[in-house]
Amino acid sequence: MSTTLKGKKSADMTEADIEQAKAELDASMRGDQVARVSLFSKDELAEIGGFEDAMRLLASKGVAVESVADYGTGFRLVPDRDNGNLVGIPFALLDWQFNPGAFGPRGFVSVQIVTKGGDKLILNDGSTGICQQLHDVTDKRTAAGESNAQYGLYAPKGLVHSGYFYNEKSGEISKTPREGDGWIKAGTFYLSE
Repeated sequence: MSTTLKGKKSADMTEADIEQAKAELDASMRGDQVARVSLFSKDELAEIGGFEDAMRLLASKGVAVESVADYGTGFRLVPDRDNGNLVGIPFALLDWQFNPGAFGPRGFVSVQIVTKGGDKLILNDGSTGICQQLHDVTDKRTAAGESNAQYGLYAPKGLVHSGYFYNEKSGEISKTPREGDGWIKAGTFYLSE
């Protein structure tokens, strides 16, 4: 920023100052860096003691605060441990996207679903259940030459849960509880027919 603008509070800037700042911004954006002029001075930012102070500061600068929901799709993320809420609940799978991740060699899948009750949800899964099922569907559709292989599927009974026991030390899986160290209760969700 030019030396004539440094230290000026945004409220004290003239139209000429604003035009100069815009020109400097345009020039800087042609390079690899992005610069902007803050509406807030360091003192104003330091004085913020909480949410209400931040809202008052924005209002004092004439900034109309909007909700991020005004720009979203209305879909909300299903928290990790809430898949059980979709057991037996019919839903449509609008589309799904495979993503790299720490869930194994095939990553995880993000699915946009709409329940029969109208809930718009994003379901993430990296298991041998839902993720594997959607890999299988996608592979079959792609092999059949379908261009929309990752769109449009219906789960008339929502999800189903398959419980088992897993040994964290040995990697063994059992349908029944086992004696010994390292066994924990585990489960996988599947799309239900």
